Amino acid sequence: MKLSREEIARRQGMEYALKIAKEKGIEGLEQEIKRRGRTVAPCLVPQKEMDEFTLKVKQNATGVVTALSEMVLRDKFGFGTTRMNRFRDYINNLADSIEKDYLTVDDVISTIRNETGIDLEFSRNDSDVIVKGGKNVQGHGMAGRNGKRVPRGGKRY
Repeated sequence: MKLSREEIARRQGMEYALKIAKEKGIEGLEQEIKRRGRTVAPCLVPQKEMDEFTLKVKQNATGVVTALSEMVLRDKFGFGTTRMNRFRDYINNLADSIEKDYLTVDDVISTIRNETGIDLEFSRNDSDVIVKGGKNVQGHGMAGRNGKRVPRGGKRY
């Protein structure tokens, strides 16, 4: 009897759940279910690979945003080397805080909205992201929403 893709996926999920329960107990399985539910990641993608993928995406996004911002600051606002280097230091510190899950992009958006009244809107590409090995991770957004904020100047509380 040939099994459907759904049935194969169910059986793989059951095997994975059993493995987690044996290694980490029921509490570990509950944590894994909560984590997988939040990211909607396939069970066969190991946590380490998900973490590496997330970090690479954050770092790439930071590089793109920094390059675009510096071009605008230079061309439209006349920033010279000193101010651009200072800007880069600030944005890299903020990005580092996001990479380390001290805060999230949603925290930054909320702070801008609360402090300026500006509602930042942008297209989020948080579905159908392809990770190494061709596995599809839908809805894999940023984790670690602990609400800690990095104030201006980059010093953490």
